[in-house]
Amino acid sequence: MVSVAFILLDHKSGTFIIGLVIGGLLSFMGLLLAVCFWADDGRVLRRLAAFRRGEYLAHWTYTPEEWKACEESLKSESTIREVYIGRDCVLCGSTLIRWNVIGQSLASVVLVAGQPNQIKFVVSNVNSNGAAWLNDISIPIPPGQESRAEEVVKTVIAAVRPVGCGVKMFWIFLAIVSLALVGLQLASTFGILK
Repeated sequence: MVSVAFILLDHKSGTFIIGLVIGGLLSFMGLLLAVCFWADDGRVLRRLAAFRRGEYLAHWTYTPEEWKACEESLKSESTIREVYIGRDCVLCGSTLIRWNVIGQSLASVVLVAGQPNQIKFVVSNVNSNGAAWLNDISIPIPPGQESRAEEVVKTVIAAVRPVGCGVKMFWIFLAIVSLALVGLQLASTFGILK
């Protein structure tokens, strides 16, 4: 990234330093994003390890017939017919659904009466373009586990943090850096910085 900034800017016009700063900032932001993704992978692995240690709100296994509701909800098939529910995620088969992370939040969690009774998680997703969509995940409640399911719903609702606590600060920081870069480029273009 730094080399691109050197090529695009003429060092004789005094914008060499600005190019160096812009290239450095772009490199720093790339490194920051790489560290964020690496840290996120670590959180996923720690959550899966916590499930293996028994740190979950509920762990249910299903017969092939009972499992069909999960497969339909996730629109995928899995040979692992079990669900782990945590305060901030659901592991349904081999699919991990998380909320309280950048771009995802829990819109609702409710008990749904039916055959079988279910816990319905609605997860709101936003991509980098700002497009939003909802994922409905229906987890069948095994017979005799209805009271445990009620406790799970109450605990998950209590554990959900307000949407975007840390996310807003990240986007504000990114906007400030972007505006500063645009300002430097404009100042350079109009000859204010020489």
